[in-house]
Amino acid sequence: DGIGNVLHEAKKSGKNVLGYDTNGSVVEYGKSIYNIPLKQELWTNQATDEKYKLITAISVFEHLGQPRTLIKDIAKYCLANNSCVFVSVPFLEKRNWKYLLDPDLSGTPFFDNEAHVTHFSRKGLIKAFGHYGATSHTIIKKAGGWSGGILFSFRPRRWSVARQRIEVFLRTY
Repeated sequence: DGIGNVLHEAKKSGKNVLGYDTNGSVVEYGKSIYNIPLKQELWTNQATDEKYKLITAISVFEHLGQPRTLIKDIAKYCLANNSCVFVSVPFLEKRNWKYLLDPDLSGTPFFDNEAHVTHFSRKGLIKAFGHYGATSHTIIKKAGGWSGGILFSFRPRRWSVARQRIEVFLRTY
């Protein structure tokens, strides 16, 4: 979540939050603006003893050369804690792939971006999380510049009350 804006919204609604980012400047900036707990490290399955119903990975996986390791860890956590994970990556929507494929778009923030080392399609993310136990998914679309993401469930029942609340929160954020 970087600076913690999603976590800030969750905290305002009474949720217990904890965030991770490997960029120290981003972590310090987020702490100073939102006064939420942020750690300068990559999340791992052993990172906390607390149980969270929702894990968010917003603009994370595209920065990892080997994202399956983190996908596997998150899935393991979600399976053990009856949790969901919301994943958002750039270019998830096919209409945005032009930014990756067209060299004439050189004025865009995504052109020649060495920080984005792995790219995903909607189908690829669904397959990766399904491989590690996701039982269902919901596409969360958002208007404006942010294209939304995918909410994965690891619960046996497809539509739980908790999952519906998570979907409402993500759609309104």
